Amino acid sequence: YTPKAHPALVAMRCVINKRPFKFSADLLHIEAVKLLRPGVIAPSTRTVSRDIDETY
Repeated sequence: YTPKAHPALVAMRCVINKRPFKFSADLLHIEAVKLLRPGVIAPSTRTVSRDIDETY
C-alpha cells in the first residue's frame, strides 16, 4: 500500500470494470480496505476522475 497506489488502483478498477467514479466512496469498499490497512483514506470521486483523465 502507498497513498499514490491506492487511488491509481481505484481508477483502474473503475475503467476496467466500467464502474462509476463514486465506487471509491462506497462504504463497503472503504470498510474492506480498512480491514487490510486501518486508517486508509479513500480517494475522492474527484481524485479518481482526475487520475483517469491524466492517464487516458
